[in-house]
Amino acid sequence: MSKFWKFGLGLAVGAAAGAGLYMAYQKNEDDLRRDLVDAVRTHFDLEEIDVVWLFDEPIREGVFAGGLNLSSGKSISFEIEEKSQKIIKEEKEEIVE
Repeated sequence: MSKFWKFGLGLAVGAAAGAGLYMAYQKNEDDLRRDLVDAVRTHFDLEEIDVVWLFDEPIREGVFAGGLNLSSGKSISFEIEEKSQKIIKEEKEEIVE
């Protein structure tokens, strides 16, 4: 095999491995985000939730910030732990239009 074929084959294999690793990482992040949103919805299951959001990056090691809007006109900000999926801080406020 010539050097060019070996170089091209090496590039192709490297690109395929990189794409596979990135897809696995992205699936892991998506599963984590889905699990955290499910935990939030379970915690606030007595309320009628309009919108739930989480920030993509943790604010501290293993702690994500987020919030939700309720049909009753309230907004709740919270912090949730990644591993235990427990809400550790919660602040409620009225939505003023």
